[in-house]
Amino acid sequence: MVPISSLEEKLAAGQFDATDQDAFGEVGNQLAGILDRAFRTLTKKNIHLRMDFNKVIYPSESIGVKSFLNTEEYVVLLATVTIPKHGGQKLTLLLPRSMYEVMLNLELNLQGIEAKNVLVYSSDENMREKIQKDLNSRYTKVWVFEQPEDLLPSLDKLKVSAVGFDFKKLQFPLQLQDQILLKRLGANRALAKLPYFFTWEGAAEAEIEEVKKLGLNGATTGNFAANFPLWCRSFTQDLSIKSKS
Repeated sequence: MVPISSLEEKLAAGQFDATDQDAFGEVGNQLAGILDRAFRTLTKKNIHLRMDFNKVIYPSESIGVKSFLNTEEYVVLLATVTIPKHGGQKLTLLLPRSMYEVMLNLELNLQGIEAKNVLVYSSDENMREKIQKDLNSRYTKVWVFEQPEDLLPSLDKLKVSAVGFDFKKLQFPLQLQDQILLKRLGANRALAKLPYFFTWEGAAEAEIEEVKKLGLNGATTGNFAANFPLWCRSFTQDLSIKSKS
């Protein structure tokens, strides 16, 4: 993007003006575009690169890992680019945590951060994916379950901050199997001590009162997809969560 002679002059003089940044950024955009298309095609996930012209991240010696805590949703990779006659130059790549945890199925423990655990049941696969996408961050770990019974053991194994139940449409009067399940949930001591959001399709006030009699005082008429993420934020204090329409 810049003639070799011009590049050598600028490097020798230590210049890196707006025109140079534009040229450098264009190369980065091309590389990012290629990577993005590759990841989209192969994994349906995105990759994000960020130019750090002012070196506020690296290689500033005064800034270390602590500067990223509670501020960035990225894992930092450092690389070296070799420029002829000028040796190695530092390159910073900030890659989204979700690329590792969702795409590569790897768990990351980030220094100084203990993620809040949120348990979510929904029989709808699309809903489970949506809630994970909306709420998962370096500060909040969302565990999703296909069956409500599968969620219960995790109440004792994990330090849980909040729980969400997205039930299919319940029939009233309640069918026997549903009544047994709801009584079991209502009698769970660990669940009773936690904030939980319990709703189902078309939940009406009279039905809510009937369910509460079974011990599920967290039952609500609120729409799960629209209201659970915002409700959950109150118990995780995760500033990266944004309500979405």
